Amino acid sequence: MQNKNRIYVLIRTVLSAILVGGSYGWLAGYFSVLDGMWTMFVPIFAALAGMIVGDWLTAHVKQKTLSSYLEIIMISTLCSILILWASWAVYLSFHFYKIADAASEELKIVVAYNDIAWKPFLIFDHIFKLSIESYRYPLIWISEGILLIWLIYKNPIKAFFELGYLPTTGAATMSQKLMSYKQAQAPLPKTYLAWELYGAGLDSLGKSGKPVELPLRDPMENEVLLRVDAIGLCFSDTKLIFAGSEHPRVYGRNLVDDPVVPGHEAALTVVKVGAKWASRFFVGDRFIIQADIFINGAQKAFGYVQRGAMAQYCYVNEDVLNGDDGCYLLPLKSTTRYAEAALVEPWACVDGAYNLTARIAPLDKGSLLVVNCGGRFVDTSELYLNNTRPGLIVEVGIESGAFQSQFAHLSVKSTVYKEFPTSEQIAEYVKNHTEGVGFDDILLIGDPSSRLIEACDKALANNGYLVLLPIGSLPRAMFDIGRVHYHDTRHIGTLSDKPLEAYKSNIREELLPGGICWMVGAAGPMGQMHVQRALELKNPPKKILATDISDERLSYMESRLRPLAEKRGIEFELWNVAAISDLDVRLCKFTAGNGFDDIYVHAPVPSLVSYSAGILAKGSVLNIFAGVPIGTFSSLPANIFVDKHTRMIGSSGSSMADILCVLNKCETDELATGMSLSAVGSIEAVWDGIKGVKEGRFPGKTVIWPHISELPLMSISELKELCPVAYAALGIGGVWTREAEDIFLERFLK
Repeated sequence: MQNKNRIYVLIRTVLSAILVGGSYGWLAGYFSVLDGMWTMFVPIFAALAGMIVGDWLTAHVKQKTLSSYLEIIMISTLCSILILWASWAVYLSFHFYKIADAASEELKIVVAYNDIAWKPFLIFDHIFKLSIESYRYPLIWISEGILLIWLIYKNPIKAFFELGYLPTTGAATMSQKLMSYKQAQAPLPKTYLAWELYGAGLDSLGKSGKPVELPLRDPMENEVLLRVDAIGLCFSDTKLIFAGSEHPRVYGRNLVDDPVVPGHEAALTVVKVGAKWASRFFVGDRFIIQADIFINGAQKAFGYVQRGAMAQYCYVNEDVLNGDDGCYLLPLKSTTRYAEAALVEPWACVDGAYNLTARIAPLDKGSLLVVNCGGRFVDTSELYLNNTRPGLIVEVGIESGAFQSQFAHLSVKSTVYKEFPTSEQIAEYVKNHTEGVGFDDILLIGDPSSRLIEACDKALANNGYLVLLPIGSLPRAMFDIGRVHYHDTRHIGTLSDKPLEAYKSNIREELLPGGICWMVGAAGPMGQMHVQRALELKNPPKKILATDISDERLSYMESRLRPLAEKRGIEFELWNVAAISDLDVRLCKFTAGNGFDDIYVHAPVPSLVSYSAGILAKGSVLNIFAGVPIGTFSSLPANIFVDKHTRMIGSSGSSMADILCVLNKCETDELATGMSLSAVGSIEAVWDGIKGVKEGRFPGKTVIWPHISELPLMSISELKELCPVAYAALGIGGVWTREAEDIFLERFLK
């Protein structure tokens, strides 16, 4: 009996070592992620556990026959393998992000973009699917069977998708059609569709509400042919379309003979390359574009001067590929999805609104106008330091000449007008001394009238600063807020005798950490991005108020952003101001009577800017994000620039640096740009999409897919009926995901 026991122990040990070691090796070989104590400890632990079970069974078996020994060996070995697999599952549950990075991007996407309640099942299921191509192992059959029963019970559509009966995001499971599209392998057509703009108004976009069909020629030697994969519709597009040749960026262009193709929020793929660029660009390369293109200092924007992306294909030449800032095409990672890429540009516009740096001194070699209404002393001797000096000085006023001695050390000739300044004279000085360009810096000294303040505001050059240096209180005045937005004119002030202090009084760019913020008109696509950004800041405001006049939009925003606010511990309120009769009282209560530290206006309504200016805190920022035409005036209390040092700024554009910053956040999963997507459609749906943007039909962004089969404009929630599997892959709150995009393209690509 003792010899039989020894033989049994030997056989059991050898079999355990082979089976457990083989199973472990299979896991390690497929996943290549096992390391450290796991590698050393788990196989030994599993084998020992199996032996202990075997010893216990041996001690309790009365008839020790060869058959019973074999049964015990199999049971104990199976126990070892099950323990090994259980340990593997535990390892996954605690380290699935590490596994995802090392083994497959697919798992990472599944974990990051699906409901928390599904994660344990998704991890277990997808790890298996990464390692095998068919269900040929008993343990796999069992696990898949359990999962199938559970998931069908929870959600039949999602079970159908999650268990692999439809394509998922991994390269191994991507269909040939989608892979061929992403690699730009398909032959090019002879024609393509484009939305050409022939004049002003929606009726001038395309022909009879449809895109025009154009021949698809080979790119010329200095061109690259790009396929447009996705195009976001922007409110700026509606301004161009409804203004036509009156739009500032295409002013005077004969659109009938030389139509433009709008569209600049684009995800692009190279499909053919001209000879000049053959060593730099290759078929399949993917890009987004910085639309603000400059050639020798002149703007030639993509989607305005350059033919844009409301088309299935577009050509770019040296203007785009070798402009003032180099190449305006910015490369994408192969894993970046089309929608999130197309939405980088609008997100960059949002981010750029917080990167509007301020000058802290008058412009070196710039033009300076001193308007002296009299009654106070101002020391300008330290206005220009560190070897800086004005290029031109014009001084006007009944006490003019007083500053000549202060500027004497600068060795700059001054022009002095000894007369009381009037608004008409200010306009003459602009014409005679700056050739109509305007002054870079204007010092307005004393207590001017509203008309004189307004004249000085109009006399500013682009990026010019109006410095208010009053004796007492200033009146309200009409300020050109269109120029604040488009020309970056600034307004500052101080009661100090040293005007340089006005330049340095408030140079804050970011939302005040721990402050109180009001997002006005916040439930539109861009407003929601601002709110999302505020909630995600490392040092966010402590209170955020988002207001709008649409309950539907506010509800949509709350469903998406309320969980984020609660997670960050931020007091977040959403109000429909159309239903509030005592708005002044409620705003006062919200700020405890101290005013708002930051107000961002997302609606192009001058009266909103005027109203907001009355409830600002000291050291505040008033941002006119919504673009209003140049020549749009708003009545503002000029004292806010002096007493409160309010910084009034505005921009909805973006720089190359802004786009690169947002693109990096997108591709490192710091920012989900796709969260802004609200509606989709094919190239035929552009006309309806522009109309929808103009009407504010959707609470988020609309993205057009030029190469899918005809799909009418619809919200992504409507995919529930048309493509339920893609709908099932949406994230919490109906958020667009990478997995949903792949299924959507599988379903609708031509």
